[in-house]
Amino acid sequence: MTKSKKIRAGIIGCGDISPAHLKTWQQLGIEPAALCDRDLARAEVRRTEYARPDTPVFSDHRELLAIEDLDLVTVATPVAAHVPLTLDALVAGKHVVCEKPSALSVAENRAVIEAARRADRHVVFC
Repeated sequence: MTKSKKIRAGIIGCGDISPAHLKTWQQLGIEPAALCDRDLARAEVRRTEYARPDTPVFSDHRELLAIEDLDLVTVATPVAAHVPLTLDALVAGKHVVCEKPSALSVAENRAVIEAARRADRHVVFC
């Protein structure tokens, strides 16, 4: 029997909803491998609560997305940022879990679905 590779994930947005995601990751055995928030201090608090002390924290999501061995990114930001961040994550080759509502319009939602197809990645809205 082979041991499964641990899923490594990053979260963009370390506000009020992020603990729910990070607790779920703990329950599922997903490794919090990077945290990002515009407010770096808030990301550092979440690192203290849910990740190892050496887990990188960023204030720029592009730095998080540049980490090659991230399997999954959770977007937990205000809705206006969902689509741009989700599209950036897909272009970076990451699977995405995004808070709902997913987008501000049906056209934006269609753009995300098409980007996921092009990237051969999955997007889940929760």
